[in-house]
Amino acid sequence: MNLFAFNAYCERAADYFNAGTAAYLAGNYSNALKYLNAAIKLDVRNPKYYSAVGDCYKQMGNIEKALVYYDYADKLGGVPQEDYYEKKEKESLSYSNLIATNPVTLSLGLMDIYYERRIFDSLSLGIDLGYAWTTSIIDLSFGNAGFSGIGYSLGGRVNWFFQKKALTGFFLGPELYYYGYSMTLNSNDGSGVTDVSKATIFIITAGLHLGYRMIFDGGFSLDGIFSVNYLSNFSDGSVQFAKIALILPAVGANAGYAF
Repeated sequence: MNLFAFNAYCERAADYFNAGTAAYLAGNYSNALKYLNAAIKLDVRNPKYYSAVGDCYKQMGNIEKALVYYDYADKLGGVPQEDYYEKKEKESLSYSNLIATNPVTLSLGLMDIYYERRIFDSLSLGIDLGYAWTTSIIDLSFGNAGFSGIGYSLGGRVNWFFQKKALTGFFLGPELYYYGYSMTLNSNDGSGVTDVSKATIFIITAGLHLGYRMIFDGGFSLDGIFSVNYLSNFSDGSVQFAKIALILPAVGANAGYAF
């Protein structure tokens, strides 16, 4: 039964709401919106009608519009039957920015700061800046020789969220990173004669990642990422490194704050 046929049988807002609820449960969100909007025209101060419209838009993937109706329902006094899960879901969708770092690599002398911005309901963009200092794992010693140095990295990610709830849940996307390391090689022949050589090595990686992120009360976030990247390098200086071209899997984790 369409809206026009139904109009001949009822004139009350509650009837339109019930018809909209039936259409919603049947998965016909477009018709549900027609009935619910008709109910709102007859009773413009009932918060549950606006909340129901928000539910329709959420199921149709229009999260921004859904939040507008949820917020208006709250201003009218809220919806008593709205459960805790729905409230938490709305809170998670209110986050547009995230700053994070990897606490494990920080303990090794590798610091990175990651910033991510929600662009659409299902899409976000991230940029990653990193720095490694001389006490990090790039200090290597073997026999009478050793490497030391500093490094930096710059990378970017595109995250597509499966459930259109950026910045939370499962996400997938491409990534591109650039690394530069300035190294010093110190070696001696055992008689006190030391040879110092310098080199800079550059690494570029490009690939895909798959991850999952949780955002808790107060905005604290945790995520895990699995990635597969193609790696290529080149170098200059008095020490030349072998050219490498290979595919590498990697696992990472970040702790951060969403706002």
